[in-house]
Amino acid sequence: MSKYKRSFPTCANPTRSPLTIRYRSTVAEYPLRPPSGKLWGMDSLNDDILRRAAGYAQVRERRLDRRLGFGKDGTVWDSDRSTAVKVFRTPEPFRREAAAYRRLTERSVLDVLGFRVPQLLNVDDRLMVIEMTIVRPPFVLDFGSAYLDGAAPRFPEDIMEEWLADKQEEFGDRWQQAASVIRAFERLGIQLTDIHPGNIAFQETPK
Repeated sequence: MSKYKRSFPTCANPTRSPLTIRYRSTVAEYPLRPPSGKLWGMDSLNDDILRRAAGYAQVRERRLDRRLGFGKDGTVWDSDRSTAVKVFRTPEPFRREAAAYRRLTERSVLDVLGFRVPQLLNVDDRLMVIEMTIVRPPFVLDFGSAYLDGAAPRFPEDIMEEWLADKQEEFGDRWQQAASVIRAFERLGIQLTDIHPGNIAFQETPK
């Protein structure tokens, strides 16, 4: 869901910093509201994604309105419950993202080093849909390329050096902070590989 293309496993030699993760004390319950179930403005999108999005909206009594984004993994809409509904194209990124969100939910993580993470609300394995809360910057999201517990493939040193140079250029003077966030996720057993300023977003400074 971004113009940035290169995504490789996590950073080499990022700045170390203390792990700061905020937790919620209890898991909130999210009541359902009456349904509408219509989808708007999506004629040009993949028919299968549309079909599954409509099926999820009907089953979960949702109305999906504005498209929040789309990319290689799938399409995201906001719902009339002020939630984000992500419909995946293929099984592998769906499984990876669901596993990452389940890990974050198990540990009741609200944010990592001050970067908010969406809260998991529902996973539909049959329709390959994940529903989550909507977050505003600073945030970390999109875990369709994440690996759990060190399972990410290893790349040659020259590839990693090129990847690191690309990330430093993309993030500029914010790279060291982004690298600290990546290391914090690794301590949670989540290895981020789709890393760019669209997925690790900073709070915009008022002009």
